[in-house]
Amino acid sequence: MAKRHMKTLTAPVTWPIKRKTSKFVIRSNPGKLFKYSLPLAIVFKHLLKYCKTHKEVKAILQDNEVLVNGQRRKDAKYPLGLLDVLSFSKTKEHFRLVLGTNKKMYLVSLSPDQAKYRIVKILGKHIIGKEKIQLNLFDSTNMLVKDNTHKVGDSLIIDFKNKIQKHLAMEKGAYVFLIAGKHIGEHGQVLEINKNMIKIKREDSEFETPKEGLIIIGKTKPEINLK
Repeated sequence: MAKRHMKTLTAPVTWPIKRKTSKFVIRSNPGKLFKYSLPLAIVFKHLLKYCKTHKEVKAILQDNEVLVNGQRRKDAKYPLGLLDVLSFSKTKEHFRLVLGTNKKMYLVSLSPDQAKYRIVKILGKHIIGKEKIQLNLFDSTNMLVKDNTHKVGDSLIIDFKNKIQKHLAMEKGAYVFLIAGKHIGEHGQVLEINKNMIKIKREDSEFETPKEGLIIIGKTKPEINLK
């Protein structure tokens, strides 16, 4: 059985927590990528600052309709993943979890229209039967599709009924968000694609970064807010 807590000093560097004021921090449930997700308890206490204690976190989850990607969640350890949508039905507040240039995750406010979809990167692809292709996604979910045009490294815009709204291909001109490397948290447009590296243009600068360290978030401009 997984432990409920872990030592604060061993938590991922992406977690926006104070590491010297407490010895232990709550551990998120398994499922989503540990480095790129936060348990709801940390989101409420450290990012939204809605409460200070675990008891208050439980009260929020029980008394308010807290949704992650359109589904209600009541577990304080449930992980909110990178680019996931967090919503509060009663207050009509919506947020998306993103990653900053300081390597820490934070929340950006969303309009109701922006809070109806999520963007996920395709990490794997397998043919499992006639006209059945399984896509393994960044948020640790899988999806069955018939369309064989989706490639590993591409992204999908998916609504909360798990229907694909748009396919974002890894191609020249695509807009990407960096989640690893020395340019973490930055975003820009693809200028050139090589075997393992991609050349990115950001404002007045250009740089190369590995393919695996980015997520496509738009065809020519971002489909999501990053501020």
